[in-house]
Amino acid sequence: MDLTLVDGDIGKISLHPDIAYQSSQFFEVLNVRRLRQSSYALVGGHIDWESADGRFNASVWGKNLADKFYFTSRVDLLAGFGFDYNHIGNPRMYGVTVGAKF
Repeated sequence: MDLTLVDGDIGKISLHPDIAYQSSQFFEVLNVRRLRQSSYALVGGHIDWESADGRFNASVWGKNLADKFYFTSRVDLLAGFGFDYNHIGNPRMYGVTVGAKF
């Protein structure tokens, strides 16, 4: 869902929220319980501004705003001996992007 907040002489300001949901999952074929990832949701989005003439733009953005701890993959490297590889998802991130057309 995108929402235009302002569209006038100062340019266009729009809001772009983002929610991504991942259901509970196993990363191994054998469904090893300790390698299970519980379901989670990631919230993010960006607020964009574009000048009325289209020459300048800026965006304030954020990802994983709730700072949810989650795994993107998990593997038992020693097949049952409990030496696990866990790849952790990205933490909260935010930033600003600016641009100009010449």
